[in-house]
Amino acid sequence: MSNQNWRTFLTIDLNVLEKGETKAANHCREILDKLIPKSDLYPEVKMRSTFNGPLVWQGKEYPPGVLPSDDVIWQILWELYEVNFVHELLSLDRRACANLDLSDTAQL
Repeated sequence: MSNQNWRTFLTIDLNVLEKGETKAANHCREILDKLIPKSDLYPEVKMRSTFNGPLVWQGKEYPPGVLPSDDVIWQILWELYEVNFVHELLSLDRRACANLDLSDTAQL
C-alpha cells in the first residue's frame, strides 16, 4: 500500500459509499477492496458505517464524532503499525521463499 492509499483509508468517510457511483466513492471502494478481506473468505468481517453506533476497541466503546484520548489513539496506531509490520514481513517471506526447494538442504 502506498502512503497515499493509507491516508485515504484512514480518512475514508463511509457515507461517501452510499452516495452512489461518484469518483470519490469509487476511489474509496478501490482502497477498501485492497484492505478488507473478501466476505466469502472471512464472513465474520463486516463493513459498517461509523455513524451507526459507538466504535469499540479492546472492549471499550467510544462515541462517534468524539476522538478518544491521545494515549488511546497512540495505542490504536501502535497496533496498526504492528499488524502492518507482520503482514509486510509475511509478504516478504513469501516472496523470498517462492522458488525455494524444500528438499535442497544447501538452499535452506
